[in-house]
Amino acid sequence: MLQSLTERISAVEQRAAVFRAPRLRNVVAEILLHFSGQKSYETTTSSDDFAELASAGHDGLVELARGMGLTGLTVADVATAGDDVLARRDQRTSPGSLEALDAEVAEVRGVMTPELERYCPDECRFLAAYEMMKELCPDRFTP
Repeated sequence: MLQSLTERISAVEQRAAVFRAPRLRNVVAEILLHFSGQKSYETTTSSDDFAELASAGHDGLVELARGMGLTGLTVADVATAGDDVLARRDQRTSPGSLEALDAEVAEVRGVMTPELERYCPDECRFLAAYEMMKELCPDRFTP
């Protein structure tokens, strides 16, 4: 009984590590791009790509609104939702400021587990060295 419970907990921890790994990888990639000088902060945290499609009456967006099957969902609603998703993605994967990057690092650190450290050891080591990287190359971590 105890072994079965331990095995189930281990399986849950493994699945959680798999689900958390992409976010960990994204934030560490962002850190490494800044450290290497290959990336600067992006200031665009909004998207109007879908709004432009909606205003142009794009057939695909019209069909998508119908196909999503939600009663009363308009093309404008789908466009707004699509742009909101893109904006949230941009805030996570391309923080627009040092404060945003620091916040994302803190959030990812808050969900670290030993299982995630086993699953993504390199990423975890780089994440642990974030402050060191900021100290070594301060010019690359300033807006």
